[in-house]
Order: sequence, then structure tokens, then C-alpha cells
Amino acid sequence: GLDTAIRAIVLAHSVVPHVRLDIQGRGSHLPFLKQLVLDLEAQEYVAFRDSSAPDKLVDFVVHGDAGIIPYRCDGFAELVLPTKAYEFAWMQRPMIGSDTVALRSMFRPDAIILCDPASAEAFAEAIIDLYEHPEKRAYMVECAFEDYQPYRWEVMARQYQVLLLKLCGKQREDSSE
Repeated sequence: GLDTAIRAIVLAHSVVPHVRLDIQGRGSHLPFLKQLVLDLEAQEYVAFRDSSAPDKLVDFVVHGDAGIIPYRCDGFAELVLPTKAYEFAWMQRPMIGSDTVALRSMFRPDAIILCDPASAEAFAEAIIDLYEHPEKRAYMVECAFEDYQPYRWEVMARQYQVLLLKLCGKQREDSSE
């Protein structure tokens, strides 16, 4: 769905002239995406960066003002819980994402702007909306951070350990351990 994000940035650029999309990573899709940026003449505000070490990921995320999760709804992605969403919530960045079952199950409507996955226009409108409403960004960040709390690693690790103990027949009497 990064092609949708690129198209959205191009559309939003006329209203938000300083908008910028930084894409980090590598893969077989990069030549297509780089060509799309050239075709749309968006080189000045869409940048590609190589993957970084995990300890540098925080720097990459906090560099931005918002996170975009443009998953395609192909059946599989509809159910994928994007770790990006947890990272954005933890690092207190407002989020724009594809309207998927997974994202709806993780966050309440006030915590994330959900868009039609196939609509660059919907993503562009969301970018413009966040730009024009800083109070909305702040409220979304607060809501997303609250919604993220039950999914924190510390909580999920404890639940996973309890599940493994139950499956092994070694259920502890005190399930809080």
C-alpha cells in the first residue's frame, strides 16, 4: 500500500506544502515505488532510506509527525496486527491507517483515522485534516496511547507465559506470574 501513501502525499502537497513521506526499508517493491515517485514528480517530498538497526528505528519514527499504515485489504492484511501501529502509539505519533478489522479491533475511532485502503484521496484528506487540526492530533495520540496499554510487551509476555504453562499442564495457581 505504499503506492497509495505516495499518491496521497502528492495530493496533500498542494494544501500542506511542507509534507514529506520518508520510507525506510528494502525489498522487491522499491523499484516500482521509486519509479512512481519519479512519474509523479514527487522526489522533493518523498524520500527512501535504507533499513536501519533496530535501535535506530525510534529515531526514524520520532522524526515524523504522523504514521501511515496503508495496508491493502487482500483478505490476509485485513487481519494482520501491524506492529507499526504499536510503535506509533508508544512513540505518541498520530496514525492514519487502512480501515481493517485488525486496526479497528486495536484502536477506538478517536485514536486513529481509518481510510479506504484503495483511496489515495481518503489518505490525503486525513493528512490535511491532521495538519489543520493540532488539537485533534493531540487527542488522537492520547487515545491511541491508552488503547495500546493492554498490548504492551510486558502484559502480552505475561499472558503468553500463562498460556504456555496451561498448554503444558503446569497451570500455576497464581496466574499473575
